[in-house]
Amino acid sequence: MSELQERRIETLPKWAQAEISRLTANEKYWQNKAMEMETGDTNVFQQDLMDRRPMMRDSTIIFVTDDTEFQIGFRGGELQVMTLGSKGKDRLAVRPQSSNVIVLEGWGR
Repeated sequence: MSELQERRIETLPKWAQAEISRLTANEKYWQNKAMEMETGDTNVFQQDLMDRRPMMRDSTIIFVTDDTEFQIGFRGGELQVMTLGSKGKDRLAVRPQSSNVIVLEGWGR
C-alpha cells in the first residue's frame, strides 16, 4: 500500500479502518489457500517470519550471493545442492557446524 493510500485510510472512521485491515488480512489468507490448491501435495515451502507458503512440488530454489549462486532442489528423496559459481567460485565447501547444521560455501581457484 502506498504512503498516500495509508494517509487516506487514517482519515477514515475507526470502523472503516478496521474493516480494511480485516479484508487485507483475509485477502492474504485466501491467496495462501489458493497457492496450496495450485501446488497440491508439495515438499517445498517458502518461509519468512510467520508465513509458510507452499511452492510447486520438487521446485528448485536459487540463492544468489555476491560471488556465487546456489541451486537447491529435492530430488529422489534427497536434497541436492549445486553451486553455479561466478568469479571462479564453482566448487562447494561443506562445513559441519553441529549434528544437524552445515554451512555451504562457494569457493574456487
